[in-house]
Amino acid sequence: MKKINYILTLLLLAVGVTWAKADDQTLALGNYDDLTAYDWDENQTYQGSWWMVAPTQLQVKHTGAQIIYTKEQLASMKGKEIKGISFKYYNLAAFQAYPRTINVWVKEIDDNAFVYNEAKKSYCYFEYSDATKAATDFTFDTDFVDAYNENGDLAINFNTPFAYSGEKNLLVTITFDGEDVTDSSTDIEFYFNTDAPNLAMSTCSDNTTFADFNESEDWPYANGGGSTISHATKLSQPLTRFTYQEASKPVVKPAELSGSVKCGESAIAGAKVVLTSGETSLEATSDAEGAYTINIPAEDIDKEYTLTATAEGYDDYSAAEPVKFTSGEKKSLNIEMTKKDVPSELSGKVKSNDDNAPVAGAVITLTSGDNKYSTTSDESGNYTMTVVKSEETYTLTAKAEGYEDKTIADVTFAPGEPKTQDITMIKIDNPATMQGKVTCNDEPVEGAVVRIAAKDNKYVTYSATTTADGSYSIKVVKSEKTYTLTVTDGECEDYTEDNITFTPGETTTKNISLTKTPEPENSVTLGKYNKMLKDGTEEDVYEGHGFSWAAAPTNFTHQYTGSEIIYTKEQLAKMAGKAITKVNFVFHNESAYDACPRTVKVWVKEIDSDAFDYDDKAGRYKFYEYEDATVAIAGYEYEGELYNYAGGNGELELTFDQPLNYSGDKNLLMALTFEGENTCNVLDFNFFYNPDMKKKAMSYFSDRYTFGDYAETEDWPYLNDDCVNSLEQPVTRFFYTEADGIVDITTGNKTTVNADGKAYNLAGQRVGKSYKGITIQNGKKFVR
Repeated sequence: MKKINYILTLLLLAVGVTWAKADDQTLALGNYDDLTAYDWDENQTYQGSWWMVAPTQLQVKHTGAQIIYTKEQLASMKGKEIKGISFKYYNLAAFQAYPRTINVWVKEIDDNAFVYNEAKKSYCYFEYSDATKAATDFTFDTDFVDAYNENGDLAINFNTPFAYSGEKNLLVTITFDGEDVTDSSTDIEFYFNTDAPNLAMSTCSDNTTFADFNESEDWPYANGGGSTISHATKLSQPLTRFTYQEASKPVVKPAELSGSVKCGESAIAGAKVVLTSGETSLEATSDAEGAYTINIPAEDIDKEYTLTATAEGYDDYSAAEPVKFTSGEKKSLNIEMTKKDVPSELSGKVKSNDDNAPVAGAVITLTSGDNKYSTTSDESGNYTMTVVKSEETYTLTAKAEGYEDKTIADVTFAPGEPKTQDITMIKIDNPATMQGKVTCNDEPVEGAVVRIAAKDNKYVTYSATTTADGSYSIKVVKSEKTYTLTVTDGECEDYTEDNITFTPGETTTKNISLTKTPEPENSVTLGKYNKMLKDGTEEDVYEGHGFSWAAAPTNFTHQYTGSEIIYTKEQLAKMAGKAITKVNFVFHNESAYDACPRTVKVWVKEIDSDAFDYDDKAGRYKFYEYEDATVAIAGYEYEGELYNYAGGNGELELTFDQPLNYSGDKNLLMALTFEGENTCNVLDFNFFYNPDMKKKAMSYFSDRYTFGDYAETEDWPYLNDDCVNSLEQPVTRFFYTEADGIVDITTGNKTTVNADGKAYNLAGQRVGKSYKGITIQNGKKFVR
């Protein structure tokens, strides 16, 4: 009885109720037909890791396999139609059904092995989306209970016979998907062909189908999908038997024609694309992207077709060559259509800018790529031209003797509609030239702006900027007019001269002498103070060549800053024997709109050196000790309302608490500290510097400690990472008064007051640098 049940099981395994015909033939590979129902050869079943099986492993929900059969193996099926495929298995311990949905694809390939990708270190699956689907959603639900410990056949009949040419190898792709799984990987064991090694690969997964893997970015590499997919490579071909029949006639499959319809780079929607052969007409309409697809039925494959396309607004299209198809062919043909020409007329009047007089004989040209149209204006200045390609965008040019060429860009038309375009041409005057040099107090001026403006038309102006030697040259096109001349420079008084005239075609030389803008009374100006205040830009401030903190006397990007600046006695010679009352600095506010209030303190003392000390051994610069300096400003509350100067320049004015006598015999050291909470961006605000006075300033910056705190540290007087050396002197202006009976500025050259840095009050208690009063240092008294 058990034998009978087994035979019935084998018959049911043949797909569905499609029974083999009497004239069907089989091709068994290897020893497929030699294995009887009870002959189990354990050594011929897959014995590697549990997933190293083909065509499937029933211990997981989803499997896929690709198997190569060589044309030599399948030689007897050459020119035949394959109807089905079977695989031999052994039921070791399965006692129930494990339903599976099976899909099979077949295609002929040149390869007789799977490709190995060196870069990915992986074997590659073949793409099967273009293969013929031989079996679709075949249901396998055999109950294994009556076939325990017996051999069986997993037989799958194809929905449509596959015509095998025999000229190439055959690739079979097969997938199994279901929910129930066996308890062990060895419950059902498949046999392999001992004569066909390395001809199969497979995947096993409980989460991902083979179709999903095919759609993923890991495809086609047999190491992709992460831990959810197991891949087996270099498998032997499973033991297989094919069912086939004689080919009664070639199987003809439908064909497909697809492509795009465009005009240049533009897609054409709604185009009617037609294939015509005698009475047969097949057509499609292009979509919004210009794409179209025509399906050619199998019964119409052998015909020769004419391909045409029509679309509103375009010339009809007809392919130069007839179109033919083969069985199952997917042909692509893109169609290029040409827009119908709908001419427009362009007309207008050409006139002179001087008196609106007509310009006769002007050559007007329209150009767009290879499309060009031209005409000439008549005695009345009128012109007319026909524009055939009216859908294009054109550039219009007009040329006439005695006039500047005229160009009008982006000239467009409404196809079929007339367009009027009047043209005004500028009459060419006989230009003159004005040239010369600009000096200020007999010194050449660089950067001065020389400008002339017509007296009868403020819009007719010409200008030039002087070079390093003060030279300038201006081309005066309207040389017949009378002009007003102005010369401006930030450091000199403005110059104006009226009724400047020219001789057409000739050169006029005009040298201009400026007078330097006087300094304010009782002041000394260092650097281009007036010019920076008037015309300075972000290119002239410290930030243009350093970091946000690389500035003097301060920056507003940090809460606490300190700086020391050296002014040479040669710079301050005018103040010798005078008393300093105030010092000003010039800043540029690009876009600071906040208030940044600061408490400002200033010390001054006279020193012999005109540079900062550099310690070769330490490899660092040193600040000068300012503890023994004269206090110039004890604590000025600067409101810091920067928004008043947004987009412009301004002055930081620091008035001394009292006038301080400057001897003029030594150089002047100025120490400044700024303390406050609000900050701004480095790109928003900074000070102008004097490029002629290099290495005359050093600065300190911090958001945690003041300059006074830093002077109490063991780093002092050496510069640390919160400091910048070798800065240029800021652009500065001092004010002074007579020095009768006024406090003298202290003198000294020390970069530190005492060797051990210790100071004591009169009670013998050690005090810091911020202490005010009498201190004892190195046995000497100092007043702070």
